[in-house]
Amino acid sequence: MTFGEWLDVWYQYYSKPVIKETTQSSYENTIYNHIIPAIGNIKLKDLTQQDLSQFYTQEKQHGRKAGVEKHGEGVSNVVIRNCHIICNSALKKAVSEKLLSQNPAKGI
Repeated sequence: MTFGEWLDVWYQYYSKPVIKETTQSSYENTIYNHIIPAIGNIKLKDLTQQDLSQFYTQEKQHGRKAGVEKHGEGVSNVVIRNCHIICNSALKKAVSEKLLSQNPAKGI
């Protein structure tokens, strides 16, 4: 299973049913427009802290999808924080489901 596949399962079955509609929209944008396209193809068991750190750095520098002319290529710290919150939560659940032995997002 790839990280992207797990992220979709985690969102659809564990997260979406318990979060507000406005939060759902934010999560969907972050998951499907930022995280999955960038690191979703990495096998869940092979995902590392380095992969996540590099992803956050890349997003900070060149992750903006719209408004580049006005705001620059990088995304805000809020977007990076949201990416990390989502990745950490999904990976924490993967550990509790015994899909991973440890959470690579912990400590970043």
